[in-house]
Amino acid sequence: MARAFAEKWEDPPDFTKPRADLAGLSLDDLSAVPFEGLGRFKQAGRFPPGYSEQMLSFYAPRDPGIHPVIIWTLLQATHSIAVNMYGFDDPQASAIIRIHTLNDAIAVTLSLDKSQAGGKAEKAILASFNNNLIGNSIAIGRSSRGDISHDKLLVVDGLYLITGSTNWSFGGEELQDNQLTLSRDPLSAAEARTIIDLDHDDMLKQMAAARS
Repeated sequence: MARAFAEKWEDPPDFTKPRADLAGLSLDDLSAVPFEGLGRFKQAGRFPPGYSEQMLSFYAPRDPGIHPVIIWTLLQATHSIAVNMYGFDDPQASAIIRIHTLNDAIAVTLSLDKSQAGGKAEKAILASFNNNLIGNSIAIGRSSRGDISHDKLLVVDGLYLITGSTNWSFGGEELQDNQLTLSRDPLSAAEARTIIDLDHDDMLKQMAAARS
């Protein structure tokens, strides 16, 4: 069984190239899939009639499309991306975020747990996120009570919200038993964004205290 993503993308990635890890779609094709069409990434190839039109759940490893759903959500960004992630070593998700960090019209906030952000893969990803550019902010720390920051949250444009147990890694997305829910409810997204921002500010203060 494969233990890694099928492809190592070129940098920057070609948006017109079909991708094995994206069910054969190019990034352009994936980005154009409507929210209502994301059922193609379920094991059955669709959601059943009557399923929620605002909240879509996927279950690894039975549903084959958790990874494309994460990439799809990142591709929708036009104004902001806010991530609070416990485990993050998905090189393809990081490639899309890195593109957004170079766009001064998109604010990128990334919060990572201190215990998970020190690995070789994580360090390489962090080094690529252009934290020095205006609009980008990366924080690494612990929970407000000194334990792990275990959230797996993504908010895009104050509309799309990803929650669930899925860490952004090949194992988390493809091998382990995990759940991921994508919603497009602005109130839920606003609530999650508040939590992300509060935790991010706490981590920034932890980093400042460590330096002083």
